[in-house]
Amino acid sequence: MRLYVVCPSTSRLIYLSNKATSRQNLPELFVVRCPFEGVSHTYRRINVNAEPERGVQIGGAILGGIIGLIGGPLGLIVGGLAGAFLGDKIENSEARQARLFNEEQD
Repeated sequence: MRLYVVCPSTSRLIYLSNKATSRQNLPELFVVRCPFEGVSHTYRRINVNAEPERGVQIGGAILGGIIGLIGGPLGLIVGGLAGAFLGDKIENSEARQARLFNEEQD
């Protein structure tokens, strides 16, 4: 899950390096420099939003397919499907985490 704030001047997303899983794990006030305009802005933890990381399912399918190459054509298919299935599970978990984070009250 990726955390971000929105720059009040440019309305662009600024991704944070913080990996908090709850708003309570964030400081009440903090300053972030907007990389698009170079100006620092103060945010409250309630201003932080989360979004799930994307591409895990595709990456899992590709990795599973590559590993499956060792087993031949059938291994390629089974490996790709298994990788896609596991990637989908991870993406669903990420989406659930992001939704819970965004629904939290301060």
